[in-house]
Amino acid sequence: MRTTLLAAALLTSLTACGELGESAAATTTPPATSDRTAAVDERAFPDDVEGALSGMNVLLLTLDTTRADFLSCYSTERVGELTPNLDALAADGALFENAYSQTNVTNPSHAAILTGLYGIDSRILNNRTTFPEVSPQTATLATAFREAGYSTANFLAAPQLTSDILDMPGFDDEHAGRKHPVAGQVVDDLLGWVDREGSDGPFFAWAHFYDPHTPYSAPEPYQRRFYEGDPESGTVPPLSKNPHLRRFPVGAQQFGAVRDADYPEQMYKAEIAYVDDQIGRVVDGLRERGLLERTAVVVVADHGESLGEHQVWFDHFGLHEENLRIPFLVRLPGFPGGVRIDDVVTHVDIAPTFETLFGVTLADGQQRFGLDLSRRLAGQAERLEQRPFLVHEDAHNRFVALRSGRWKYIRTIHLSPPFQADEHQLYDLARDPRERMNLAGRQPELVDKFARAVQRWVEQGKWQVTAQQLSPEQERELEAMGYLGK
Repeated sequence: MRTTLLAAALLTSLTACGELGESAAATTTPPATSDRTAAVDERAFPDDVEGALSGMNVLLLTLDTTRADFLSCYSTERVGELTPNLDALAADGALFENAYSQTNVTNPSHAAILTGLYGIDSRILNNRTTFPEVSPQTATLATAFREAGYSTANFLAAPQLTSDILDMPGFDDEHAGRKHPVAGQVVDDLLGWVDREGSDGPFFAWAHFYDPHTPYSAPEPYQRRFYEGDPESGTVPPLSKNPHLRRFPVGAQQFGAVRDADYPEQMYKAEIAYVDDQIGRVVDGLRERGLLERTAVVVVADHGESLGEHQVWFDHFGLHEENLRIPFLVRLPGFPGGVRIDDVVTHVDIAPTFETLFGVTLADGQQRFGLDLSRRLAGQAERLEQRPFLVHEDAHNRFVALRSGRWKYIRTIHLSPPFQADEHQLYDLARDPRERMNLAGRQPELVDKFARAVQRWVEQGKWQVTAQQLSPEQERELEAMGYLGK
Protein backbone atom coordinates (compact mmCIF):
# COMPACT_ATOMS: atom_id res chain seq x y z
CA MET A 1 0.00 0.00 0.00
CA ARG A 2 1.25 3.45 -0.85
CA THR A 3 0.65 6.15 1.72
CA THR A 4 1.53 9.80 1.92
CA LEU A 5 4.24 11.08 4.24
CA LEU A 6 1.47 12.73 6.27
CA ALA A 7 -0.34 9.41 6.67
CA ALA A 8 2.87 7.65 7.66
CA ALA A 9 3.65 10.36 10.18
CA LEU A 10 0.18 10.15 11.67
CA LEU A 11 0.43 6.36 11.90
CA THR A 12 3.67 6.67 13.87
CA SER A 13 2.17 9.33 16.12
CA LEU A 14 -1.05 7.47 16.80
CA THR A 15 0.67 4.15 17.40
CA ALA A 16 3.04 5.80 19.87
CA CYS A 17 0.06 7.28 21.71
CA GLY A 18 -1.78 3.95 21.70
CA GLU A 19 -4.75 5.49 19.87
CA LEU A 20 -4.81 3.31 16.77
CA GLY A 21 -6.83 0.14 17.08
CA GLU A 22 -5.69 -3.07 15.44
CA SER A 23 -7.63 -4.56 12.57
CA ALA A 24 -9.82 -7.38 13.71
CA ALA A 25 -9.28 -10.91 12.49
CA ALA A 26 -11.59 -12.59 10.02
CA THR A 27 -13.95 -15.16 11.34
CA THR A 28 -15.66 -17.98 9.53
CA THR A 29 -19.13 -18.51 10.96
CA PRO A 30 -21.82 -21.02 10.01
CA PRO A 31 -23.62 -19.70 6.94
CA ALA A 32 -27.24 -18.72 7.13
CA THR A 33 -29.77 -21.35 6.12
CA SER A 34 -29.52 -21.94 2.39
CA ASP A 35 -30.27 -24.80 0.03
CA ARG A 36 -26.78 -24.26 -1.36
CA THR A 37 -24.96 -24.61 1.98
CA ALA A 38 -23.54 -28.05 1.18
CA ALA A 39 -21.97 -26.84 -2.05
CA VAL A 40 -20.53 -23.83 -0.24
CA ASP A 41 -18.93 -25.95 2.45
CA GLU A 42 -17.13 -28.06 -0.16
CA ARG A 43 -15.33 -25.09 -1.71
CA ALA A 44 -11.73 -24.58 -0.62
CA PHE A 45 -9.70 -21.42 -0.27
CA PRO A 46 -7.58 -20.89 -3.41
CA ASP A 47 -3.83 -21.34 -3.03
CA ASP A 48 -2.93 -18.21 -4.98
CA VAL A 49 -5.10 -15.13 -5.29
CA GLU A 50 -3.08 -13.45 -8.05
CA GLY A 51 -5.26 -13.74 -11.13
CA ALA A 52 -7.36 -16.43 -9.43
CA LEU A 53 -10.51 -15.19 -11.19
CA SER A 54 -8.95 -14.12 -14.48
CA GLY A 55 -11.45 -14.62 -17.30
CA MET A 56 -14.42 -14.90 -14.92
CA ASN A 57 -17.42 -12.61 -15.29
CA VAL A 58 -18.00 -9.73 -12.87
CA LEU A 59 -21.39 -8.46 -11.74
CA LEU A 60 -21.32 -5.35 -9.55
CA LEU A 61 -24.68 -4.58 -7.91
CA THR A 62 -24.87 -1.21 -6.16
CA LEU A 63 -27.71 -0.37 -3.81
CA ASP A 64 -28.61 3.27 -3.37
CA THR A 65 -29.24 4.61 0.13
CA THR A 66 -29.07 1.24 1.92
CA ARG A 67 -28.13 0.87 5.58
CA ALA A 68 -26.33 -2.28 6.74
CA ASP A 69 -28.69 -2.71 9.70
CA PHE A 70 -31.65 -3.16 7.32
CA LEU A 71 -30.22 -6.40 5.92
CA SER A 72 -31.03 -9.35 8.13
CA CYS A 73 -27.64 -10.96 7.42
CA TYR A 74 -26.23 -8.02 9.41
CA SER A 75 -28.88 -7.80 12.11
CA THR A 76 -32.41 -9.06 12.68
CA GLU A 77 -33.03 -6.78 15.66
CA ARG A 78 -34.75 -4.04 13.68
CA VAL A 79 -35.99 -5.78 10.55
CA GLY A 80 -36.39 -9.50 11.28
CA GLU A 81 -35.86 -11.80 8.30
CA LEU A 82 -36.24 -9.01 5.75
CA THR A 83 -33.68 -9.96 3.09
CA PRO A 84 -33.57 -13.74 2.46
CA ASN A 85 -31.93 -13.44 -0.97
CA LEU A 86 -29.10 -11.20 0.18
CA ASP A 87 -28.75 -13.42 3.25
CA ALA A 88 -28.31 -16.45 0.99
CA LEU A 89 -25.75 -14.60 -1.10
CA ALA A 90 -23.79 -13.79 2.06
CA ALA A 91 -24.04 -17.42 3.16
CA ASP A 92 -22.51 -18.45 -0.16
CA GLY A 93 -19.74 -15.90 0.04
CA ALA A 94 -18.21 -13.29 2.32
CA LEU A 95 -19.81 -10.53 4.36
CA PHE A 96 -17.82 -7.51 5.53
CA GLU A 97 -19.23 -6.64 8.93
CA ASN A 98 -17.68 -3.18 9.15
CA ALA A 99 -17.92 -1.71 5.66
CA TYR A 100 -18.17 2.05 5.19
CA SER A 101 -18.88 4.29 2.25
CA GLN A 102 -16.30 6.75 1.02
CA THR A 103 -18.87 9.55 0.85
CA ASN A 104 -22.53 10.19 1.62
CA VAL A 105 -23.57 11.02 -1.96
CA THR A 106 -24.28 8.83 -5.00
CA ASN A 107 -21.84 9.96 -7.69
CA PRO A 108 -18.75 10.43 -5.52
CA SER A 109 -19.35 7.05 -3.86
CA HIS A 110 -19.71 5.25 -7.18
CA ALA A 111 -16.61 7.03 -8.45
CA ALA A 112 -14.71 5.71 -5.42
CA ILE A 113 -15.99 2.16 -6.01
CA LEU A 114 -15.03 2.13 -9.67
CA THR A 115 -11.75 4.10 -9.50
CA GLY A 116 -10.36 3.38 -6.03
CA LEU A 117 -9.80 7.14 -5.60
CA TYR A 118 -10.85 9.66 -2.99
CA GLY A 119 -13.25 12.25 -4.33
CA ILE A 120 -10.67 14.97 -3.89
CA ASP A 121 -8.44 13.01 -6.30
CA SER A 122 -11.03 11.91 -8.86
CA ARG A 123 -12.47 15.46 -8.70
CA ILE A 124 -15.96 13.98 -8.37
CA LEU A 125 -17.43 15.45 -5.17
CA ASN A 126 -20.99 16.20 -6.20
CA ASN A 127 -23.78 14.82 -8.38
CA ARG A 128 -23.28 17.30 -11.20
CA THR A 129 -19.66 16.88 -12.30
CA THR A 130 -18.69 14.76 -15.30
CA PHE A 131 -15.57 12.62 -15.67
CA PRO A 132 -14.55 13.94 -19.13
CA GLU A 133 -14.71 17.47 -17.74
CA VAL A 134 -12.60 17.10 -14.58
CA SER A 135 -10.82 13.74 -14.71
CA PRO A 136 -10.52 12.58 -18.34
CA GLN A 137 -7.44 10.39 -17.82
CA THR A 138 -8.70 8.50 -14.79
CA ALA A 139 -8.84 4.72 -15.17
CA THR A 140 -11.88 2.83 -13.89
CA LEU A 141 -12.59 -0.83 -13.34
CA ALA A 142 -14.64 -0.68 -16.54
CA THR A 143 -11.67 0.60 -18.58
CA ALA A 144 -9.40 -1.99 -16.97
CA PHE A 145 -11.72 -4.90 -17.76
CA ARG A 146 -12.43 -3.64 -21.27
CA GLU A 147 -8.68 -3.50 -21.94
CA ALA A 148 -8.53 -7.11 -20.72
CA GLY A 149 -11.03 -8.14 -23.40
CA TYR A 150 -14.24 -8.01 -21.39
CA SER A 151 -17.59 -6.75 -22.64
CA THR A 152 -18.71 -3.92 -20.36
CA ALA A 153 -22.19 -2.60 -19.66
CA ASN A 154 -24.08 -0.65 -17.04
CA PHE A 155 -27.73 -0.58 -16.02
CA LEU A 156 -28.43 2.65 -14.17
CA ALA A 157 -31.49 3.75 -12.26
CA ALA A 158 -30.37 7.29 -11.37
CA PRO A 159 -30.03 9.95 -14.08
CA GLN A 160 -26.97 11.57 -12.50
CA LEU A 161 -24.98 8.33 -12.97
CA THR A 162 -25.56 8.16 -16.72
CA SER A 163 -23.44 9.46 -19.59
CA ASP A 164 -25.60 12.60 -19.52
CA ILE A 165 -23.92 13.70 -16.27
CA LEU A 166 -21.30 11.46 -14.57
CA ASP A 167 -20.21 9.69 -17.79
CA MET A 168 -18.11 6.99 -16.12
CA PRO A 169 -15.42 5.87 -18.61
CA GLY A 170 -15.09 2.32 -19.90
CA PHE A 171 -18.59 1.08 -20.66
CA ASP A 172 -19.47 -0.23 -24.12
CA ASP A 173 -23.23 -0.30 -23.44
CA GLU A 174 -25.41 1.86 -21.24
CA HIS A 175 -28.94 0.98 -20.27
CA ALA A 176 -30.53 3.85 -18.39
CA GLY A 177 -33.69 5.83 -18.05
CA ARG A 178 -34.25 9.29 -16.68
CA LYS A 179 -37.43 8.25 -14.92
CA HIS A 180 -35.82 6.01 -12.32
CA PRO A 181 -36.56 2.51 -13.58
CA VAL A 182 -37.54 0.31 -10.67
CA ALA A 183 -35.42 -2.67 -9.72
CA GLY A 184 -37.53 -5.11 -11.73
CA GLN A 185 -36.89 -3.14 -14.92
CA VAL A 186 -33.16 -2.96 -14.18
CA VAL A 187 -33.06 -6.74 -13.74
CA ASP A 188 -35.03 -7.29 -16.96
CA ASP A 189 -32.50 -5.19 -18.88
CA LEU A 190 -29.55 -6.87 -17.20
CA LEU A 191 -30.67 -10.45 -17.86
CA GLY A 192 -31.67 -9.57 -21.42
CA TRP A 193 -28.18 -8.21 -22.04
CA VAL A 194 -26.61 -11.30 -20.48
CA ASP A 195 -28.63 -13.45 -22.87
CA ARG A 196 -27.29 -11.46 -25.82
CA GLU A 197 -23.70 -10.92 -24.66
CA GLY A 198 -22.99 -13.35 -21.84
CA SER A 199 -21.94 -16.29 -24.03
CA ASP A 200 -19.53 -14.33 -26.24
CA GLY A 201 -16.79 -13.94 -23.64
CA PRO A 202 -16.28 -12.58 -20.14
CA PHE A 203 -18.29 -9.54 -19.09
CA PHE A 204 -18.09 -6.77 -16.52
CA ALA A 205 -21.58 -5.49 -15.73
CA TRP A 206 -22.70 -2.88 -13.22
CA ALA A 207 -26.35 -2.61 -12.15
CA HIS A 208 -27.59 0.15 -9.89
CA PHE A 209 -30.79 0.00 -7.83
CA TYR A 210 -32.22 3.37 -6.82
CA ASP A 211 -35.37 2.15 -5.06
CA PRO A 212 -34.40 2.65 -1.37
CA HIS A 213 -33.90 6.38 -2.01
CA THR A 214 -36.70 8.81 -1.18
CA PRO A 215 -39.46 8.90 -2.08
CA TYR A 216 -39.99 5.45 -0.55
CA SER A 217 -42.56 4.04 -2.97
CA ALA A 218 -42.13 0.31 -3.42
CA PRO A 219 -44.62 -1.38 -5.76
CA GLU A 220 -47.48 -3.36 -4.31
CA PRO A 221 -47.83 -5.73 -2.59
CA TYR A 222 -44.71 -4.60 -0.73
CA GLN A 223 -46.24 -1.47 0.81
CA ARG A 224 -49.26 -3.38 2.16
CA ARG A 225 -46.95 -6.08 3.48
CA PHE A 226 -45.39 -3.59 5.87
CA TYR A 227 -48.22 -1.16 6.61
CA GLU A 228 -52.00 -1.26 6.62
CA GLY A 229 -54.25 1.60 7.50
CA ASP A 230 -54.13 5.35 7.04
CA PRO A 231 -50.82 6.89 8.18
CA GLU A 232 -52.35 10.38 8.05
CA SER A 233 -55.07 9.64 10.60
CA GLY A 234 -54.65 10.02 14.34
CA THR A 235 -54.38 12.74 16.92
CA VAL A 236 -50.61 13.35 17.03
CA PRO A 237 -49.26 16.33 15.05
CA PRO A 238 -48.24 15.63 11.45
CA LEU A 239 -44.54 15.23 10.72
CA SER A 240 -44.57 18.59 8.93
CA LYS A 241 -44.60 20.18 12.40
CA ASN A 242 -41.06 18.89 12.90
CA PRO A 243 -38.85 21.86 11.97
CA HIS A 244 -35.94 19.57 11.13
CA LEU A 245 -37.93 17.59 8.55
CA ARG A 246 -38.58 20.79 6.61
CA ARG A 247 -34.86 20.99 5.78
CA PHE A 248 -35.21 17.87 3.59
CA PRO A 249 -37.77 18.66 0.88
CA VAL A 250 -38.23 15.20 -0.66
CA GLY A 251 -39.01 13.55 2.66
CA ALA A 252 -41.10 16.50 3.76
CA GLN A 253 -43.19 16.33 0.62
CA GLN A 254 -43.84 12.61 0.96
CA PHE A 255 -44.35 12.41 4.72
CA GLY A 256 -45.35 15.90 5.84
CA ALA A 257 -49.01 14.95 6.38
CA VAL A 258 -48.15 11.64 8.09
CA ARG A 259 -49.06 11.32 11.77
CA ASP A 260 -47.66 7.83 12.40
CA ALA A 261 -43.90 8.20 12.82
CA ASP A 262 -43.42 4.48 12.13
CA TYR A 263 -44.84 4.71 8.62
CA PRO A 264 -41.76 6.12 6.79
CA GLU A 265 -39.50 3.40 8.20
CA GLN A 266 -41.96 0.71 7.12
CA MET A 267 -41.96 2.16 3.61
CA TYR A 268 -38.15 2.09 3.63
CA LYS A 269 -38.27 -1.57 4.66
CA ALA A 270 -40.68 -2.23 1.80
CA GLU A 271 -38.15 -0.83 -0.67
CA ILE A 272 -35.35 -3.00 0.76
CA ALA A 273 -37.55 -6.11 0.57
CA TYR A 274 -38.45 -5.36 -3.05
CA VAL A 275 -34.81 -4.91 -4.08
CA ASP A 276 -33.90 -8.11 -2.23
CA ASP A 277 -36.42 -10.08 -4.28
CA GLN A 278 -35.02 -8.61 -7.49
CA ILE A 279 -31.47 -9.55 -6.53
CA GLY A 280 -32.80 -13.05 -5.98
CA ARG A 281 -33.99 -12.92 -9.60
CA VAL A 282 -30.47 -11.97 -10.70
CA VAL A 283 -28.83 -14.86 -8.84
CA ASP A 284 -31.44 -17.35 -10.04
CA GLY A 285 -31.05 -16.02 -13.58
CA LEU A 286 -27.31 -16.56 -13.52
CA ARG A 287 -27.76 -20.07 -12.14
CA GLU A 288 -30.37 -21.00 -14.77
CA ARG A 289 -28.00 -19.82 -17.50
CA GLY A 290 -25.10 -21.82 -16.09
CA LEU A 291 -23.18 -18.62 -15.30
CA LEU A 292 -23.28 -18.40 -11.51
CA GLU A 293 -20.11 -20.42 -10.99
CA ARG A 294 -18.32 -18.30 -13.57
CA THR A 295 -19.43 -14.94 -12.19
CA ALA A 296 -18.12 -12.92 -9.27
CA VAL A 297 -21.07 -11.15 -7.65
CA VAL A 298 -20.42 -8.06 -5.52
CA VAL A 299 -23.19 -6.21 -3.67
CA VAL A 300 -22.38 -2.89 -2.04
CA ALA A 301 -24.33 0.26 -1.13
CA ASP A 302 -23.24 3.72 -2.15
CA HIS A 303 -24.15 5.15 1.28
CA GLY A 304 -26.67 4.76 4.07
CA GLU A 305 -29.68 6.78 5.16
CA SER A 306 -30.79 8.75 8.22
CA LEU A 307 -34.21 8.00 9.63
CA GLY A 308 -34.25 10.77 12.22
CA GLU A 309 -30.83 10.22 13.77
CA HIS A 310 -29.03 13.52 14.40
CA GLN A 311 -32.24 15.24 13.26
CA VAL A 312 -31.67 14.18 9.66
CA TRP A 313 -34.89 12.82 8.21
CA PHE A 314 -35.10 10.51 5.18
CA ASP A 315 -31.85 11.88 3.77
CA HIS A 316 -28.11 11.23 4.05
CA PHE A 317 -26.82 14.66 5.00
CA GLY A 318 -23.64 14.58 7.08
CA LEU A 319 -21.04 11.96 7.99
CA HIS A 320 -22.55 10.16 10.96
CA GLU A 321 -22.57 6.36 11.11
CA GLU A 322 -26.11 5.84 9.79
CA ASN A 323 -25.06 7.51 6.52
CA LEU A 324 -21.76 5.65 6.19
CA ARG A 325 -22.15 2.07 7.44
CA ILE A 326 -23.17 -0.04 4.46
CA PRO A 327 -23.68 -3.65 3.36
CA PHE A 328 -20.82 -5.21 1.39
CA LEU A 329 -21.20 -8.83 0.20
CA VAL A 330 -18.93 -10.77 -2.14
CA ARG A 331 -19.57 -14.16 -3.74
CA LEU A 332 -16.57 -15.44 -5.71
CA PRO A 333 -16.41 -18.66 -7.79
CA GLY A 334 -14.25 -21.24 -6.04
CA PHE A 335 -14.13 -19.34 -2.75
CA PRO A 336 -15.95 -20.74 0.29
CA GLY A 337 -19.06 -19.27 1.81
CA GLY A 338 -20.14 -18.28 5.27
CA VAL A 339 -17.12 -16.04 5.77
CA ARG A 340 -17.60 -12.96 7.95
CA ILE A 341 -14.75 -10.45 7.97
CA ASP A 342 -14.77 -7.79 10.66
CA ASP A 343 -11.93 -5.58 9.43
CA VAL A 344 -12.94 -2.00 8.69
CA VAL A 345 -13.13 -1.61 4.90
CA THR A 346 -14.35 1.03 2.50
CA HIS A 347 -15.19 1.71 -1.15
CA VAL A 348 -11.62 2.45 -2.22
CA ASP A 349 -10.61 -1.11 -1.26
CA ILE A 350 -12.69 -2.66 -4.04
CA ALA A 351 -10.56 -1.61 -7.04
CA PRO A 352 -7.20 -2.96 -5.75
CA THR A 353 -8.93 -6.20 -4.78
CA PHE A 354 -10.28 -6.62 -8.31
CA GLU A 355 -6.87 -5.83 -9.77
CA THR A 356 -5.35 -8.74 -7.87
CA LEU A 357 -8.12 -11.29 -8.31
CA PHE A 358 -8.71 -10.67 -12.02
CA GLY A 359 -5.22 -9.63 -13.13
CA VAL A 360 -6.37 -6.25 -14.47
CA THR A 361 -4.70 -2.88 -13.97
CA LEU A 362 -5.96 0.66 -13.44
CA ALA A 363 -3.05 2.17 -15.33
CA ASP A 364 -3.34 5.93 -14.94
CA GLY A 365 -0.40 6.61 -12.63
CA GLN A 366 -2.55 7.99 -9.82
CA GLN A 367 -1.86 7.20 -6.18
CA ARG A 368 -4.52 5.08 -4.52
CA PHE A 369 -4.95 4.40 -0.83
CA GLY A 370 -7.22 1.35 -0.74
CA LEU A 371 -6.25 -2.01 0.66
CA ASP A 372 -6.23 -5.27 -1.30
CA LEU A 373 -8.82 -7.54 0.34
CA SER A 374 -8.10 -10.59 -1.80
CA ARG A 375 -5.93 -12.48 0.71
CA ARG A 376 -8.56 -11.96 3.41
CA LEU A 377 -11.22 -13.34 1.11
CA ALA A 378 -8.98 -16.34 0.40
CA GLY A 379 -8.19 -16.98 4.07
CA GLN A 380 -4.49 -16.24 3.58
CA ALA A 381 -4.26 -13.40 6.11
CA GLU A 382 -5.62 -13.08 9.61
CA ARG A 383 -5.98 -9.33 9.34
CA LEU A 384 -5.62 -6.51 6.89
CA GLU A 385 -2.58 -4.33 6.73
CA GLN A 386 -2.89 -1.70 9.41
CA ARG A 387 -3.67 1.72 7.97
CA PRO A 388 -3.43 5.00 9.86
CA PHE A 389 -6.98 6.09 9.19
CA LEU A 390 -9.98 6.07 6.91
CA VAL A 391 -11.22 9.31 5.39
CA HIS A 392 -14.88 9.98 4.57
CA GLU A 393 -15.80 12.86 2.29
CA ASP A 394 -18.98 14.90 2.02
CA ALA A 395 -20.76 16.44 -0.95
CA HIS A 396 -19.24 19.78 -1.94
CA ASN A 397 -16.58 19.20 0.75
CA ARG A 398 -18.89 20.50 3.49
CA PHE A 399 -17.39 18.05 6.01
CA VAL A 400 -14.54 15.60 6.14
CA ALA A 401 -14.34 12.72 8.63
CA LEU A 402 -11.43 10.63 9.85
CA ARG A 403 -11.79 7.21 11.48
CA SER A 404 -8.88 5.79 13.49
CA GLY A 405 -9.38 2.84 15.80
CA ARG A 406 -12.10 3.72 18.29
CA TRP A 407 -12.05 7.40 17.39
CA LYS A 408 -13.99 9.30 14.77
CA TYR A 409 -13.34 12.94 14.00
CA ILE A 410 -15.60 15.16 11.87
CA ARG A 411 -14.37 18.54 10.67
CA THR A 412 -16.89 21.10 9.42
CA ILE A 413 -15.43 22.97 6.44
CA HIS A 414 -18.38 25.07 5.29
CA LEU A 415 -22.15 25.03 5.80
CA SER A 416 -24.99 27.20 4.64
CA PRO A 417 -28.22 27.90 6.57
CA PRO A 418 -30.38 26.21 7.73
CA PHE A 419 -27.64 23.71 8.56
CA GLN A 420 -25.14 24.17 11.34
CA ALA A 421 -22.63 21.98 13.16
CA ASP A 422 -19.68 22.25 15.53
CA GLU A 423 -16.41 22.94 13.78
CA HIS A 424 -14.78 19.95 15.46
CA GLN A 425 -16.57 16.76 16.50
CA LEU A 426 -14.85 13.80 18.16
CA TYR A 427 -16.58 10.57 19.13
CA ASP A 428 -15.42 7.47 20.98
CA LEU A 429 -17.26 4.87 18.89
CA ALA A 430 -16.44 2.06 21.32
CA ARG A 431 -18.39 3.79 24.10
CA ASP A 432 -20.68 5.99 22.04
CA PRO A 433 -21.55 4.19 18.79
CA ARG A 434 -24.51 6.54 18.17
CA GLU A 435 -22.27 9.61 18.31
CA ARG A 436 -24.22 11.49 20.92
CA MET A 437 -21.36 12.96 22.99
CA ASN A 438 -18.89 15.28 21.28
CA LEU A 439 -15.56 14.89 23.10
CA ALA A 440 -13.63 17.46 21.06
CA GLY A 441 -13.38 19.85 24.01
CA ARG A 442 -12.01 17.09 26.27
CA GLN A 443 -9.41 15.69 23.88
CA PRO A 444 -7.59 18.71 22.37
CA GLU A 445 -4.43 16.76 21.51
CA LEU A 446 -6.35 14.17 19.50
CA VAL A 447 -8.36 16.86 17.77
CA ASP A 448 -5.14 18.64 16.81
CA LYS A 449 -3.62 15.45 15.36
CA PHE A 450 -6.71 14.52 13.39
CA ALA A 451 -7.23 18.08 12.19
CA ARG A 452 -3.72 18.10 10.71
CA ALA A 453 -4.47 14.83 8.91
CA VAL A 454 -7.46 16.32 7.06
CA GLN A 455 -5.82 19.66 6.33
CA ARG A 456 -5.77 18.86 2.62
CA TRP A 457 -9.57 18.91 2.54
CA VAL A 458 -9.78 21.99 4.74
CA GLU A 459 -7.44 23.88 2.42
CA GLN A 460 -9.55 22.83 -0.56
CA GLY A 461 -12.49 24.63 1.04
CA LYS A 462 -15.88 24.78 -0.61
CA TRP A 463 -15.90 22.61 -3.70
CA GLN A 464 -15.64 25.05 -6.58
CA VAL A 465 -15.01 22.59 -9.41
CA THR A 466 -17.11 23.80 -12.33
CA ALA A 467 -20.00 21.47 -13.09
CA GLN A 468 -21.25 21.04 -16.62
CA GLN A 469 -24.29 23.02 -17.65
CA LEU A 470 -27.36 20.88 -17.09
CA SER A 471 -30.49 21.09 -19.19
CA PRO A 472 -33.68 22.44 -17.57
CA GLU A 473 -35.06 18.90 -17.51
CA GLN A 474 -31.96 17.58 -15.74
CA GLU A 475 -32.17 20.44 -13.24
CA ARG A 476 -35.79 19.53 -12.48
CA GLU A 477 -34.87 15.84 -12.08
CA LEU A 478 -32.11 16.60 -9.58
CA GLU A 479 -34.29 19.08 -7.70
CA ALA A 480 -37.05 16.47 -7.37
CA MET A 481 -34.48 14.09 -5.87
CA GLY A 482 -33.26 16.73 -3.42
CA TYR A 483 -29.91 16.83 -5.21
CA LEU A 484 -29.55 20.38 -6.53
CA GLY A 485 -27.22 21.18 -3.63
CA LYS A 486 -25.38 17.90 -3.91
